[in-house]
Amino acid sequence: MDQVAESLLSVTVVVIGLICWVGTFFIRRIVETALPSVKKQSDANHPKKSYLTAFSRWWNEVILYALPVVIGMVASLCYPQDIKTTGKLVLGSLVGFFSSFVYKILKKVVSRKFDVDLGDSEAPPPVIGG
Repeated sequence: MDQVAESLLSVTVVVIGLICWVGTFFIRRIVETALPSVKKQSDANHPKKSYLTAFSRWWNEVILYALPVVIGMVASLCYPQDIKTTGKLVLGSLVGFFSSFVYKILKKVVSRKFDVDLGDSEAPPPVIGG
């Protein structure tokens, strides 16, 4: 486990985090384009139904949270260091869990360093049909 602690601050961790974020982004876009009913329809406090189907609820409340963790675990198995497989899986699951946080940090660093506006990532989702 000491090897995992040393590896948490490496460039490879950032790369695995970006792989998790990009992989989740593309899988989400593909599934939500193929099955438009899985998208969240409205906010939880809106009187309209938030989810049209049971799969839509599972997709938005379970699968989308587990997806980056699974992608991180798979990506970490390609990690080139001499870490045991269990250490790689723990590292991948941790990085996958925090991948959106890593992405937000990198986005702020890039926007400050190059003085560009990359958009507001804190904007609430739009209410459809309301």
